Amino acid sequence: MRLCPISLIPEGAYLARNVTVPGKGILLKAGNRLQGTDLRTLMKMGIYKLYINDSFTKDTSSDDTISDSTRISAVEEVYSVLTHHNELSQNNGDKLEGIASVSERMVEDVYSNGKLSIPTHDLRGFDDYTFRHSVNVTAISLVLGRALNMNRKELNELAVAGLLHDIGKMSLAPSILNKREPLLREELTQIRRHPGWGYDLLSQRTKTSPRVWVVARQHHEVLDGQGYPDKRSGTQIHPWARIVTVADMWDALRSDRPYKRGWSQDRVLKLLKSRHFKTKLDAKVLKTFLDYIVPYPDGTLVRMTTRELGVVVQQDDFDQERPAIRIIASPRGKFYTEKESRIVYLADDKEINISQTLT
Repeated sequence: MRLCPISLIPEGAYLARNVTVPGKGILLKAGNRLQGTDLRTLMKMGIYKLYINDSFTKDTSSDDTISDSTRISAVEEVYSVLTHHNELSQNNGDKLEGIASVSERMVEDVYSNGKLSIPTHDLRGFDDYTFRHSVNVTAISLVLGRALNMNRKELNELAVAGLLHDIGKMSLAPSILNKREPLLREELTQIRRHPGWGYDLLSQRTKTSPRVWVVARQHHEVLDGQGYPDKRSGTQIHPWARIVTVADMWDALRSDRPYKRGWSQDRVLKLLKSRHFKTKLDAKVLKTFLDYIVPYPDGTLVRMTTRELGVVVQQDDFDQERPAIRIIASPRGKFYTEKESRIVYLADDKEINISQTLT
């Protein structure tokens, strides 16, 4: 299984993972042969990548910390709560029972997974970005929280905070939230109010804990005081908000939006490692993130320094920067047959390197 840009998926390829739409269920089932009409429809929805099965990666699987079933349930719960946020009240606590339940499932997945790693890929379209983003931020935050020795009770609460951290965005006009062109200055001003709106909604209309409210308000604050909405700095920012900030920043930069394509993984990693961000993000949280991120997860499509295309098929136990790559296409983009393809072990072959990730 590998993640592939739709532009490089041949008609007739087999879908490896269900494509789901929050509130509507499965749009395309795993195992389906993809037709041109399917691919065009998905691109109109803002889905530019799909997991496919082919002979190049038949023995490769995704090793997500959060299971597919838990992730789908979490997206559905976030969708239900956020789209009905006006119905929340302290006398109607059952509205958040699903969030509490799926939070516990996500924490259980983190504990059950034999190897902690930052989840890097999730399929999303323009219209369901906020719901899937909330779940991915939560998954990343839980990995960081466990690595930082938070206990299970704290992780359950952190999961609730992560799933609800963007609830304030539901107070934005749909014309701003779903805009498919770059935002105007006045619209950006409105966007920057959503953490405060989220805090007000959670503190006034739910029985969630104050730490959940604070994460909603502070997840765009940075240590140098240049964040929003309150321009807090240093120790004024709650430790849990610092965790969610790193997760939120990573996922936002990696995501396709109506007005911009997401950055490649290596480009975001380069930014997070830059001197500029040392003054903005919690050093311990950022180091933990970089320690647990897999630079090139199995199934990642890459371009090599030879200009050939390859796909990651195996991690090296001693150097994750140099995994095993199956070379699948020539420098001119002509795909090899399975027999023509070859595996390069970068840990042994120092003459060839990855120059760019494509997924």
